[in-house]
Amino acid sequence: MGFLEDLKRRLTTPGAEAFSRERFRASRPEYLEGQPAGSQTTDITPPTFFDAAEAARRRRRRILYGLGILGAILLIAGGTYGGVRWYRESRTVQAHHVRFLVSGPERVISGEDARIQLHVENGSRVPWENVAVELRIPQGFTSKTISPLPAGSPSGGAKSAAPIPTEGTFVWALGALPPRAAEDITITGRLLGEEGTATLFNAKITLTPGNRPGTSVEKAAFGSVSLAGIPVDLSIDVPRAAASGTPLTVRVVYQNRTTSDLTGARLVVETPSGFSVSSTTPEIRGRQLVWDLSPLPPQQRGEISIAGSIEGQPETAKPFTAKVGFVTPDGRFVVQRTVQRSLSIERAAFSLTQVLNTERDLLKVNPGAEIEGAVQYKNTGTAGLREVIVRLGFEGIGLDAGSVKVEGGFFDSRQKQITWSAASSPPLRVLRPGDAGELKFKFRMSPLEALPFTSQTDQNFSLITRATGDSPDIPTPPGAPKQVATDRFEILLNTVPKITLDAFYDDGRAGIPKSQGPLPPQVGQETILTVRARLTNTTNEIIDATYKTVLPEGVRWVGSEYHTVGQIRFNDRTRDVVWTIPLIPARAGVALPEPDFAFQVGMTPSLNQVGQEVALTRGHTLEGTDAFTTTRVRAEGDAVTTRHADPKKAEVVR
Repeated sequence: MGFLEDLKRRLTTPGAEAFSRERFRASRPEYLEGQPAGSQTTDITPPTFFDAAEAARRRRRRILYGLGILGAILLIAGGTYGGVRWYRESRTVQAHHVRFLVSGPERVISGEDARIQLHVENGSRVPWENVAVELRIPQGFTSKTISPLPAGSPSGGAKSAAPIPTEGTFVWALGALPPRAAEDITITGRLLGEEGTATLFNAKITLTPGNRPGTSVEKAAFGSVSLAGIPVDLSIDVPRAAASGTPLTVRVVYQNRTTSDLTGARLVVETPSGFSVSSTTPEIRGRQLVWDLSPLPPQQRGEISIAGSIEGQPETAKPFTAKVGFVTPDGRFVVQRTVQRSLSIERAAFSLTQVLNTERDLLKVNPGAEIEGAVQYKNTGTAGLREVIVRLGFEGIGLDAGSVKVEGGFFDSRQKQITWSAASSPPLRVLRPGDAGELKFKFRMSPLEALPFTSQTDQNFSLITRATGDSPDIPTPPGAPKQVATDRFEILLNTVPKITLDAFYDDGRAGIPKSQGPLPPQVGQETILTVRARLTNTTNEIIDATYKTVLPEGVRWVGSEYHTVGQIRFNDRTRDVVWTIPLIPARAGVALPEPDFAFQVGMTPSLNQVGQEVALTRGHTLEGTDAFTTTRVRAEGDAVTTRHADPKKAEVVR
């Protein structure tokens, strides 16, 4: 084994040389001892040895070769990426090339001017064509100045602003924009909104790259402006408590805390149910407590007084609210400051409550309606009341005096007052603490034809019933008027609309084509007739009105129509004919022009209709909101047939 140990030593010794085949043969290891030297024949194959140095050199060559290939691949990839990037940067328009910003003040006081700027910059190497900028104006913003100038102005050119049909949107056609060039658009206007809200200005740019005419690029941007309330001090002065029926005065004080004139401001006061206004300073027009404050100089202070009386049940709160704000161009009132104070109704020694048709405080009825009422009374004090007298007076318009009926009382038609006393109602002679009862009556509202229309502006009729109760035992506070029990009830008259329907063989005077076809209608031949609907109104305005009818099967919507107001819509699937009218004035069709709508229909009778009149429409309806009473009102009309066109030629013939 000496040979193997020597081999191991040589292989593991640093710097040792590898054995060659010749040295191995010369060493004559033990397993060759049996062979003569120089013999050519042997049955034993000598072992093969691993050349470690040569293997290391080959491995290094393979690694270097692989690294060279990898480097070449990376070099080619880097060159390709750089080329593509260079091409995209120099020959295309990417989103980051479009530098589009909307800027403005972070915060403004509502009602003041705000300056909004749109910045457009071409950050690419490609010229832009057909550059268009669109800005959607938010609600509450009214533009004053625009630069570039609007189209049509003396200085306006290709780069001008022009409103598009969409409300509240402007579009600027900037045309061409060279590489690295920029454009600025500036809009200054008044910004209105509620305190603490944010107003968004949304914008969009559209352009066509100069080297790719068939494509377009879009990008959106927005800016936000926070709103602060107008610096106006506002306070409202209301007594903390009062007995029902007590006269009182409400005072509202306001002051401009800015250093400039306050323009466009409006003050609104909302009063609770049971409060009736007798006078205001300054005076107002109509029923709404609204005052225009502009112009209000810097630091200027103002005061509004509202005199009236309050009525209500004991221990109830009556809130009074004052609001100051602006009115937007579309008529919306934007509140900036709100203050509220409540008055408490004190418990009196004697209380009255009216109930009319099971309602309290307010009732909305049509002219001619039957009213059943009762005055409920109660001794709410701690002492008895003697010789109680209860009176019920009628104020305003709408009472049919001849229809009043009273149980145990007397109605004076001259003074329009019912009186109950111990003579007619014995329980009123003495009321012990806690005693209660009711006094019944009934009447009818005036019919429509009996209402006193004296001028074109007569509208919004109402009837007020006021109950009062008195006794010599009701206490009188020191230095204050006697606490007479009172209760107020208001009855509002709804308006009564009407539909007038007609059909005729049109000769062209209605402004639409002439009618065609035979009359009476003949089987297999089309006859075109005109259907007409006219709307009349009585006491109050009607808003958001909708007229509707339906065409029967076999009747064709011709498409020719005429209307004086509103919009017309026909649904071919449901066969609905809809006419929307924003406003029907009070007394339309009487003192004012009536809304008018005429449309043409075609019919081709069948054999089974011989001897019958043909329905041109089904029923007609008109619905809307009474602007005075806020109730929904409705009118109906019957179907229109060929008999409306000509009673003698209404039936189908062969």
